[in-house]
Amino acid sequence: MTEQRDSSLPGFKLSPHPAGEREHLLPILRESFTGAYLWHARKALRAVPIVHSVAVEGKIQGLVMLSRPVPEIGLVYYIAVARGARRRGLGGALLDASLRLFGDMGVREVVASIERENTPSLGLFLSRHFVKTGIRELARIHGLLKTLRILARMLVVPHEVVMRRVLLADSRPFSTLQEAKGAMYRSMKI
Repeated sequence: MTEQRDSSLPGFKLSPHPAGEREHLLPILRESFTGAYLWHARKALRAVPIVHSVAVEGKIQGLVMLSRPVPEIGLVYYIAVARGARRRGLGGALLDASLRLFGDMGVREVVASIERENTPSLGLFLSRHFVKTGIRELARIHGLLKTLRILARMLVVPHEVVMRRVLLADSRPFSTLQEAKGAMYRSMKI
């Protein structure tokens, strides 16, 4: 497992976790989710191709699960942070690292679904220039079959909000919300 320093947050280390070497991450999921979300997060932990964690002072405090259902679209399945490590920027560090990783992979758009009542997660994604979108809008942009393939992978349920962010060609972050919206509209097939 190769660790790398995340330059945006001194002292935090990001580490990839290959399939079959992830069981030690289950306690973070148990602290972060309950019910059907915990069941799905445990299932996803074993199945998704990309899992990274963030460690603080040598202890894993958070994780992110990612996938690419189609080459140009990345999915953020889950971001989970240990209860005692919340409100310290770890979720943001994981999301930022995910956006950089997707950009390096040539992904043009990142999609996530968030429980409507999960205000902290909605705030995190909105702060990174994700915009709320609907299934109809995704189908208009990508076509119905590709949209269904994406949503089936995400396992979107009715009380969730679908969020999307278009990445610029050079994968740099947007400096303004206006720039993010402009990139999103340019990406739409009209």
